[in-house]
Amino acid sequence: MILLLFSKEGVRINTQKQSYQYYFQLFSWKWGVWKSYEAYSDVLVLRSKELESKFHRRRKGRLIKTDAIYEVYLTNRSHFDMIMIKQCFDRSEAEHYAHEFGKMTQSAWVQYNPGRRKAQRILGGYASF
Repeated sequence: MILLLFSKEGVRINTQKQSYQYYFQLFSWKWGVWKSYEAYSDVLVLRSKELESKFHRRRKGRLIKTDAIYEVYLTNRSHFDMIMIKQCFDRSEAEHYAHEFGKMTQSAWVQYNPGRRKAQRILGGYASF
């Protein structure tokens, strides 16, 4: 007997009720708790990397491929608490989505700035920005 399970994790956002849900999906059923995002007032785009590693028989090693990913986040004013709402492989697509999402939720599209004082405290006063 073979049993196949299809599951997925993600986030859903309800702009009319100003709430979000981290969910777990099994087949077509979704589980998760809805929470308010009223404290999240900014939208920002961050660049990260996706790594893909494959073993190569002839070269006796691994081939590593990296791709840039642009992630759109809903965040609070201090930029320390974030909700990832979308991943894009193209920067212009991510910026367009952030702009449109900001219009829907009346959120400001801003640059990432986690706060100099807190960063200095974390790094022992040797922060360089």
